[in-house]
Amino acid sequence: MKKIFVLFSALTLVLMLVACGEDTTTMENDYSYKLGMSAYTHTDGSRGYAEDKNGRARFSTTYVSAVFDDDGTIMDVKIDEVESNVDFDASGALVGYMGGNVQSKKELGDAYGMKAYSGIGKEWYEQIEYLENWLKGKKISDLKKADSRPDSSSAMSGSMSMPATDSGGIVSDATSAINSVADGIMDGAEDLMDSAENMMGFADEDLKAGVTIDTGYIRTALEQAYNDAK
Repeated sequence: MKKIFVLFSALTLVLMLVACGEDTTTMENDYSYKLGMSAYTHTDGSRGYAEDKNGRARFSTTYVSAVFDDDGTIMDVKIDEVESNVDFDASGALVGYMGGNVQSKKELGDAYGMKAYSGIGKEWYEQIEYLENWLKGKKISDLKKADSRPDSSSAMSGSMSMPATDSGGIVSDATSAINSVADGIMDGAEDLMDSAENMMGFADEDLKAGVTIDTGYIRTALEQAYNDAK
């Protein structure tokens, strides 16, 4: 979580660096940069208890911090996500809950475990870096929404979010990660079918070369950041 605050601070520094060496009057007259931040939280992927499977409360938050110029062009953007899953049995008792800090996907890095299941062989943080670079220089008004969900192989690679976590959604050691792979694959398949309406992201063929993760929530968070920019 610490990196999220560092992320926001870093973008504030960007504004300071842009102003460095520039005449103050020129900056005030010709530029109007705004910093927007948002945290979009959803519980999609949660489920009730069933005889053959524990219930699960899933909480996911997408963080976006972005710098916009006066015409809505994205000058810089940083994105991260935090996901926590808590399982429970028929009595409501927590299953496999370990407590403690829940790391963001960027903080997890390679330990998140998406690369082995990605159609393009890229980890989550690598894909998000590609997306951040792709977004720079684009205007909010020009970012069109995809009119259909990605193909199943691409969507699946972005849906399997459990391989690097144990049943409680808390990252532990490599053994716990390996033991949770099968559960993650099944959960990913369920999420794909149950949340098809949320697979709406940015409509751009070139983006598919470096990004197969679901960008629907990212798009929503980015729009919120722009609307709240000051």
